[in-house]
Amino acid sequence: MRVRCPRTAAASVLVLGLVACGTTPPSPLGSDATSPAPSDNPISGSGTAEALVVSILDDAGPYFALRVDAITPGGASRPIASYADIHPANWSEASPTSDPLVLLGPTGWLAVGVEKPGSVIAADEATLFFDLRVRGSAVREAVGAPFQAAFGPTGLLAIFDESLHTIDPETGQSNDVHVPQGVEPRVNWLADGSGFLADQYDGAGNPHLGGLSLSGGFTPGLPTVYAPTGFERPFGKDGGTLGVGVSDGPNGADTALVEPRAGLEPPGIVWFAFQEPGDNPHFGDFAWDAAGTGLWIVFSNVAGDRSWLSHVIEPKKDSRIVDLPGNAVWQLVGLSPDDHWIVLSSDDVGQLVLVDTVRREAGVLAQSALAGSAAPFFVGWSVAP
Repeated sequence: MRVRCPRTAAASVLVLGLVACGTTPPSPLGSDATSPAPSDNPISGSGTAEALVVSILDDAGPYFALRVDAITPGGASRPIASYADIHPANWSEASPTSDPLVLLGPTGWLAVGVEKPGSVIAADEATLFFDLRVRGSAVREAVGAPFQAAFGPTGLLAIFDESLHTIDPETGQSNDVHVPQGVEPRVNWLADGSGFLADQYDGAGNPHLGGLSLSGGFTPGLPTVYAPTGFERPFGKDGGTLGVGVSDGPNGADTALVEPRAGLEPPGIVWFAFQEPGDNPHFGDFAWDAAGTGLWIVFSNVAGDRSWLSHVIEPKKDSRIVDLPGNAVWQLVGLSPDDHWIVLSSDDVGQLVLVDTVRREAGVLAQSALAGSAAPFFVGWSVAP
């Protein structure tokens, strides 16, 4: 899942339907594209642990291209599919949305947001669906590109904009999901595909976690969340969530990574903090570990020329695992179920990096095809490492 931030305050973007592309649809490239039977799912792999990576080539031409590969931790790459001249029907130009939407569902459908270059109008956006199971199949098209979306375990794509609805890329069927008053869904599917993680607010404005079903019912509790990339870990073992708080002090601004939790005095557990101005390392991206009792945190020094990944199991005590390439901002984008493998992304250097947390080693998983381009997209695991 990748959450996109709205570029404008335009009306909500709605997926209206799916149609086949027109006279000049995107076309598969070369012999490296697979051609499985419709029942096959190439992203399931052959039993070997693989990271699924989407690379986008957006050059000076009117359209763009993409490639999907499955890459083992050892670096062996298995091409899944390639497409060239990507654009909706009757568009003379097309680029990936500036806030990228690149999502892969478990049934083999790839969703990519596109826009007319330079436009910030919602009507000039679309979502294209690629069926990776069938080489040369028609690429399906939907009007609009959602700001927040996620595939669920059954292959439905949920759109979390001003209204919540699902769409089946196989059939084009779209269904609204009723959201009761006082309930706010999160961008997380439940593991069984029955609905979504959500917060229900009581009369005092306090949130309570639970599940929102596809039929609109809310059930309190801590449900199991669908986690295709491993980064979908919204709460820890004891139900605590994570947030960043900023406060002004007598000597500057304090920034803290906190875990508010029921039964704890506000603000909760302070996992790490730094002050500006000051010499303490700054924390960047973060995520719960597999046990839900510690955190993976990306740190950098004040100058920003050094970065590292740490596993923090005790608040305010750094435990460095591996150094990362410097002079770059790194984001956590994937974690294996046991945290052995962690994927980080940096658009500054156009790379995906794979960290072996057991050996405490890091290596380049994938590199952007064009100098200065954004990093390829990690979209899940074929077989969990």
